[in-house]
Amino acid sequence: MSMSAKEWDTLALLIEEGWPGEFTDAAAKAWRVLLDDYDAGQVLAAVKGLVARGGKFRPSVAEVVAQIRRDPSAPTFEEMYRLVYGPGGVLKARPAYLGPDSITPATLERAQLDRAAMLHPLVGEFVRRFTLGRLRSLEVDHPVYGEANRKKLRQAWDEMCESLEDRDIAALASGRRGAGLTALDPLAALGVSARPQIEAAK
Repeated sequence: MSMSAKEWDTLALLIEEGWPGEFTDAAAKAWRVLLDDYDAGQVLAAVKGLVARGGKFRPSVAEVVAQIRRDPSAPTFEEMYRLVYGPGGVLKARPAYLGPDSITPATLERAQLDRAAMLHPLVGEFVRRFTLGRLRSLEVDHPVYGEANRKKLRQAWDEMCESLEDRDIAALASGRRGAGLTALDPLAALGVSARPQIEAAK
């Protein structure tokens, strides 16, 4: 949805006054075209974030877009690793509504995939792509091969994140907007989730 003229005029004023140097009408028109796929709130938050960094010179429009697209919640590889293999992580998830003797491979897999998706959309996508079977069988703590296996895991994570970033940029540039990985569970923010209840194994 495009910004209104009033919203853009306010943003243009902030961009002009936020840093020294002239912000010409021609520059403002170019910025408007390049930022028009974002709503005013996103652009305002990005501009305020860049001002807070204390840069002495006005950022480029590309830096504003990068700030908009920046996801501070995106896990690092180390964080993803803990979320998958650590206590309470993906591979420790069990269906809460079944006794330990009635857990089937299918219900266990569903609980673990749900846990991955709830932890972060990127973690959910990675677990789905890499597969639970490969994650379980990869001997990440092996005394001889553990380091090489963790390196293989890191490479797969980095490649997935890079491919999703490229796809997102291509979709944005073409004007296509899909829910994709940015579609979080809206009920979770209210403390309610439509997903089945799962819990970590003790």
